[in-house]
This record gives sequence, C-alpha cells and structure tokens, in this order.
Amino acid sequence: MVMGLLAGTYATYYHNFVWKLPVHYSICGFIASVITMVVVSLLTKKADPKILDETMTGLYIKPRKEEQSIAGEATHTVKR
Repeated sequence: MVMGLLAGTYATYYHNFVWKLPVHYSICGFIASVITMVVVSLLTKKADPKILDETMTGLYIKPRKEEQSIAGEATHTVKR
C-alpha cells in the first residue's frame, strides 16, 4: 500500500505540474499497489498447512474437513 501511496503522489505531482495524464492519477497508485502485492506474494514462501489448520486462516476462514486436515486429526470441532 505504501507503493500505491508513493506512486499516486508522484502521479498527482506529474499530472498537475508536468503533463496531463490520459487517465486519473489515482489509477497509477492502484496499479502500483496491485503489482507490488503480486510480486511480494510470489516471492514469499507458502504458509505451512499445519499453521493454517491451527489458526483457521487461508482462502476460507473455516476449519477444514477431517479428510483434508494435514495433521491427520480434527483440530477443531464445529458446533451447530
């Protein structure tokens, strides 16, 4: 998000004092943020599935089914 802020600030300065951009200057900050998030996520290592099971984080914030559990045993019980 810092990269988006910096890119947006630079694009605002460029738009107002140097040359008019063909798009709104905030789009430059958005694009810089998205590119930075993708690059950082590709460079960092994947989280251990056991940690994801214990903390209930990941793509869906809910416990996995027993057969999908990496630990081999149900770490959470769901009460309905």
